[in-house]
Amino acid sequence: MGKILIIITAIFCIILLLNAKPNRDILSITPLSQNAKNSYIITQRDILAKYRIFSAVPKHGDVKSIIFLLDGNAHFPIALNILAQSQASHIALIGVGYAKDIAYDVANRRLDYTPKVTKKELQNDDRFYNGGGAQSFFRILNQDIIPQYISKYKHAKKILFGHSFGGLFCLYTYFNHSSSFDSYYCASASLWWGEGEILNSLNNLKSNPKLTLSIAELEKPQKHGYSPIDINGLYNILKQREKNVDFVIFKDRNHGNVIADAIKNMLSKNGVILNDKN
Repeated sequence: MGKILIIITAIFCIILLLNAKPNRDILSITPLSQNAKNSYIITQRDILAKYRIFSAVPKHGDVKSIIFLLDGNAHFPIALNILAQSQASHIALIGVGYAKDIAYDVANRRLDYTPKVTKKELQNDDRFYNGGGAQSFFRILNQDIIPQYISKYKHAKKILFGHSFGGLFCLYTYFNHSSSFDSYYCASASLWWGEGEILNSLNNLKSNPKLTLSIAELEKPQKHGYSPIDINGLYNILKQREKNVDFVIFKDRNHGNVIADAIKNMLSKNGVILNDKN
């Protein structure tokens, strides 16, 4: 009986990890295309010993929007390669990642992107271990990262993009620090964290910036046993409160392979005209 319990627990933990992780391949980083290198001034630097910041500014054009991408190691090159195939010259990309040469730093993103679990009965739950650092990470983002870029482009629109745990942090910022960005794109947000912990922040929303919620069609419903509502339910609540929110479903996609589609959709919502090759 004891061995069976151990096996069941191990399988459960693996399922949670795959649901929280955007892609099963956490090591491979998409290489930048030659077109991206030719069209953008690309820089990379580490700060606070933990974070790696990637930036891409068009060589020609006036920056009107700055997109901040969570999980920057993985999502920055994907977004930049897509952007470089378009005719857009008004977008700057900032990837906020970690100082490791892997696509997804599972431990650090779990800590940084998740809110503290407030339900006492869940605080020692193995599903929610080693998390709860969202507010601390927001301070770093707001004080040490964002100011370096908005000081140069003071009138540029600021957009935050996140997927999975990154989508959860995107929602956390939207609810608790809504004026920090002009627009939020929260893809496949992990509402299951803390059995819907993020929903406790619904009434903290002080302003009404643009929000896009997206989900992959083949993702399993998140409300059963984890969150009292799914992303569609959250959209309906916000829509009833007359919030500026969109909801997108990507057909024939799952939690792991929807990332590029979400990034394309986010770029198109910010004035990027994508061609057929995208």
